[in-house]
This record gives sequence, structure tokens and C-alpha cells, in this order.
Amino acid sequence: MIKLEINDKKYSIPESFDELTFGQYCKVFWKMDSGIDIDDDDGERFKKGVETEATIISRLMGEDDDFCLGLPLN
Repeated sequence: MIKLEINDKKYSIPESFDELTFGQYCKVFWKMDSGIDIDDDDGERFKKGVETEATIISRLMGEDDDFCLGLPLN
């Protein structure tokens, strides 16, 4: 597990699929849609990919889908 502390709150995030429980898997990927379309240009695909990854990490942390996207970069 990866241990993080954000705004004085501690999180444990699975580092590999071996550490991911079935319940976490279901919660993370339930109704997940990357929104990526085959006609998207590279920049749009990259943006949508980052948003999808941020949603996955936010869900693993037990937060709202947009939690990671709202964090400051530092």
C-alpha cells in the first residue's frame, strides 16, 4: 500500500492489483466511462485519460470523483 497524507487526512492506496480487494475494484470501476472517442485528437485523449486516472485514484481514496483534480500540484 502507498501511504499518503493530504490536508491532515491519511490514505492508503493499493500499489498493485494484488492489494486491490474485489469490493474496491467494484467501487472504482462501477459506471466508469473515460469518454475517450476514437475521433479525439491526441491532446483530448490525454486530457480524458488524466481525468479518468484521477477519478480512479479519488475513488480508491474514498473521496468524490473530482478530489484529485482539485488538489494543488505541489
